[in-house]
Amino acid sequence: FILLALLVQLALFYVFCRQSAGEKLFLGIPLVRVACAITPATVIVGVVFLVVPVIPAWIGALLCAFLTAGFVIAGVKAVTAADAVTAVGERVQEKTAFMKQAILSAQSIVTRAKGDAKPLAVKVWEALKYSDSVSAPALSAVENEIERHLSAFEDAVLSEDAVRTEDEARELLILIEQRAAQCKASKNA
Repeated sequence: FILLALLVQLALFYVFCRQSAGEKLFLGIPLVRVACAITPATVIVGVVFLVVPVIPAWIGALLCAFLTAGFVIAGVKAVTAADAVTAVGERVQEKTAFMKQAILSAQSIVTRAKGDAKPLAVKVWEALKYSDSVSAPALSAVENEIERHLSAFEDAVLSEDAVRTEDEARELLILIEQRAAQCKASKNA
């Protein structure tokens, strides 16, 4: 029975590691360490019950079954928790993608801006940088406007059109404030 418990643990270890669960944690402990602790414990229990004949064999079988069950529970919990964390991470990445891209675009505009356009570009970049990064479906209209005006602002900066640059910067700052107000309102609702 001890050999059977070891084979089951080895098969489960292979399955969990194949699913890249080796990096996953169970109660803050890497799953590989849990496996490396339970497998030798099973061997030790087996050796003790083989060497000491006065102890009933069913107790050794029961202990090995408990150790194997503990490993199964640890593996399932680690895989489930890691999958949940991955799903949350993907949702956060998806919700912050617009603002990250807008900040990168604004930063690119700052590096290419010259003369009087530079302070305006910095102002727009800072407004985006310090704005709430989480997006929501309710913000799509204002985010589309920001994207459109950011593109027009970039064109104005690159063509060194001072009047258009100032107009687009002002419009962008208004839209960013509007987005921030809508973000705040949606969080309070």
